[in-house]
Amino acid sequence: MLISPGETIAECVEKITDEYFFVPAHKTIYAVVVELWNTDQAIDLITLTQELRDRNLLDAIGGAGFVTSLFTFVPTAANVEYYIDILREKYELRRWILVGTEIVRRGNEGLEPAEILAFAESEFPALRSSRERRIQFFSPSELLDFHPSGELVLAGDCHIMRGEVFVIGGEPGIGKSRAATQLGVCGGTLRPWFGLEVRQQFRTMIIQTENGRYRLKQEFSALNCQEIENWIRVSEPPPFGLALSNSQFQADIRGALRSFKPDCVILDPWNAAAKDDKQRDYAETFDAIRALLPTGEEKPAFGVVAHTKKPQLNEKRTGGTCLQHLLAGSYILSSVPRCIFVMVPGADDETDDSIVWCNPKNNNGEKSARSAWRRTGSGFIPATDFDWREFDKAPDERKVITLDHLREVFDGRESLSLKDAAAKLARIAGIHERSAYNALGPGGKFATCLRREQGRLSFIENL
Repeated sequence: MLISPGETIAECVEKITDEYFFVPAHKTIYAVVVELWNTDQAIDLITLTQELRDRNLLDAIGGAGFVTSLFTFVPTAANVEYYIDILREKYELRRWILVGTEIVRRGNEGLEPAEILAFAESEFPALRSSRERRIQFFSPSELLDFHPSGELVLAGDCHIMRGEVFVIGGEPGIGKSRAATQLGVCGGTLRPWFGLEVRQQFRTMIIQTENGRYRLKQEFSALNCQEIENWIRVSEPPPFGLALSNSQFQADIRGALRSFKPDCVILDPWNAAAKDDKQRDYAETFDAIRALLPTGEEKPAFGVVAHTKKPQLNEKRTGGTCLQHLLAGSYILSSVPRCIFVMVPGADDETDDSIVWCNPKNNNGEKSARSAWRRTGSGFIPATDFDWREFDKAPDERKVITLDHLREVFDGRESLSLKDAAAKLARIAGIHERSAYNALGPGGKFATCLRREQGRLSFIENL
């Protein structure tokens, strides 16, 4: 750096900082040289010596003679890359020694093995990544030549990727947890997930806090558990919540991750880990979770199940990029993930089982087109009869079924078949037949006004 600053300092600044030096005098001189370089000042024996003298640092680093000795220490700057590697290697070795010494100290003090393991595993990822670049730049030709590794992509056009964060968002009760489970099922069976091709068979671990084992039993009883036995793991709600800062909880999570080796980890729901909506809390939560996950080639995709904000009166939610901003909480929840999926109710009728699947964000590939699906006991199936024209109408233009419509449907008749009643209601109210079937169904909004006998419906005034 002192012999040929113009050719070497930029490379040094890119790869090392003053903390890489062991000798205090070297730390000081490196920091001063970099500062001179950043301010476009000349760097030579005279200017450096004078700068150290002006800062009252010259005597502390060994005097002018020490600075002079550095200029004559090596004959050429041609081997700068080799010297940088030596410096980094020694720095990393010292860090490993410090961590190892601390592990020994904690062991000698009689700490619990789980606490020692949690400390070690929290330090190792940073040590392994110390040689990784923090940022890289590419020429246009290098960008054109890039092709994502097939081993990294789990589903879609780089929608679900190892090492990347994705979000499944939607209103409460719309089926987000079921969608997360279906991702695990599709990962184990190689079936498409909401129209996205599953690129490889992968294991999914779901860390969830809402459904107890009995509720999980009901959900999985509708699935072919034999074919997914080795591909999915689901937690019961932790008795003390997601205690991410607790060393024993961290050890339990890491132990499960080491044992199962998931390719995809899903947190359901996000607000169980991030209690507040503050930016700092969200950022710290992401950091805490990432610290628990494996690194390197074993780094899994990380999915978050999150709530969207409650719709405002007459608010239109039919798709588009703006949907990602409906995620409840800090903007970090929409900025950190590379891919976001949002589930939107397919109709205003709460008894309607349709949802619209939207992909407002995919920074790694092409966004998938919106699609319509229906909830079933075992997941979701395509809604082939979905009325897109009705869905795309403004809220104040959508049809609302009333009792007057129902009275006109029966019009003095004692009974009608469900098929005839639905067809007539659809025609009178100007709605899709599927919506009419939902309204007339046992769980529909007019359930108390209808009597069901031998497959036929009778209208009664009973509100």
